[in-house]
Amino acid sequence: MFVANRVQTIRNAMNPSQWRYLGTDINPADDLSCGLKGHELSKQHRWITGPNFLWLPESEWPQLPGDLHNVSYNDPDVKKVLVHSMDVEENADLLKRLTRFSEWHRMKKSIAWILHLKPNSDERALLPKDGADKVGRTANAKCKPLRVEELDRAEKTILKLVQSGAFPKEIEALQKV
Repeated sequence: MFVANRVQTIRNAMNPSQWRYLGTDINPADDLSCGLKGHELSKQHRWITGPNFLWLPESEWPQLPGDLHNVSYNDPDVKKVLVHSMDVEENADLLKRLTRFSEWHRMKKSIAWILHLKPNSDERALLPKDGADKVGRTANAKCKPLRVEELDRAEKTILKLVQSGAFPKEIEALQKV
């Protein structure tokens, strides 16, 4: 998430047409990823001054490779990302509590624990009814680690809660079908 936010900050401040591609052989930032030690970096002049081409007129800088934009989706270096985004106004108390989470995984774990500690519950137990808080606690619950299935169930529960708050008329109409 940090990297995505940082990239967005950079994109907002600059136009991507201003960016330049640097191959590993002339990119000082790649020296670290190649495993050079600190004392080896301090011996290298380019680590301090940057690549030599920066001291030349911009017209003499390296040109972009022609095939840079032709990246295959099957390339193992291309990260496949699926993003879910919603802008929802809701009135449910539990939904307001969920907005306090800044991390998706922490929210999923919290809901998974609620469902874990209330073993006979289903997602409907978390939906607001008559303004009462239906999330119960079990004093004698055994604290076993969460399983992947519980995290998946929590994710589906969160999505159902958000959808029920955002689309109550549509859900009601679908239930009548």
